[in-house]
Amino acid sequence: MKTTVYDGLSIELADVLRPADEEEKRRYFGASMPEHVFFSPEDQAVLAIVHGDAALDNSQVVERLAGYQQLYSRMAPGFQMGEMRVNDKTGRNVAIFSYRSNAPTRDLFNIFVLAAYQKRELVLSFSCDLNDGLRWMPLFLKMLDSLQFSEGDEYYDGV
Repeated sequence: MKTTVYDGLSIELADVLRPADEEEKRRYFGASMPEHVFFSPEDQAVLAIVHGDAALDNSQVVERLAGYQQLYSRMAPGFQMGEMRVNDKTGRNVAIFSYRSNAPTRDLFNIFVLAAYQKRELVLSFSCDLNDGLRWMPLFLKMLDSLQFSEGDEYYDGV
């Protein structure tokens, strides 16, 4: 399902994801509920998309992602770093890292993505059960590849 999440920014969501209701948002994010949250009730998988206020230029993405990686390694119980990669095929740095963490009732597989959009941080944060991670990774990467940015954005890729 193609979904416009911010003016000029859209993503093709996996069929099993739907917009989260307020209770689901509160369960996963507490008081800091992101505006755009998508949920798979069957898998208890959750995707949040946030276009934050923090300034970010395309050239700063990799350095900022390293900072987030260090932060998450300190605050996520059971943090184990997975891979980190940067996709700059279009001139837009889209950096991603995966990691494992512990939750009260299960171990989680997490993916964190950072890009610059309209000179601000664009963050995609995904979590699912650790046992479902291998199944979700290609679905998530397909969603990530489907991101379409507006022509008005400085790093518009022409798609």
